[in-house]
Amino acid sequence: LSADLTTKLAFLKYVDMFRAFLDIHHFQEDLYIFKEASNRSANTALFQQETEEHQALEGGLATLKTLCEGAAAGGDVENVSIQKIHEICDAILKTMSGPEGHLAREEAILNVEFYRKYYTEAETKKLSQDIHKIITEHMHRGL
Repeated sequence: LSADLTTKLAFLKYVDMFRAFLDIHHFQEDLYIFKEASNRSANTALFQQETEEHQALEGGLATLKTLCEGAAAGGDVENVSIQKIHEICDAILKTMSGPEGHLAREEAILNVEFYRKYYTEAETKKLSQDIHKIITEHMHRGL
């Protein structure tokens, strides 16, 4: 590969690593954290909204996986559309960021006060252990 294509391939691998992380992150939130938290608080609509936003991003994440994995597996790196990747990443950024964005809402509710109010210390430790187990068992999802 030329230097330009080598740089492009490295970029595609980076984007795919980000995509894989986001995939497993959403998986563990949807499978466990949001369900568990909504059972303990009155904010079920918020957790449903967060899950629906994850679902709305799935198509873009799947497209990123296809584009990036194909190139990384020896596919046609030169013809992978960086513009398409940029559009998908922009859509993810638009959903996730900002004062009213996905991450801000999650952080506003799933904070130390939330866990102190709805969980005992032992339950919080178990939750953490369960999350790590989910990630370990399902990390292959995104790869």
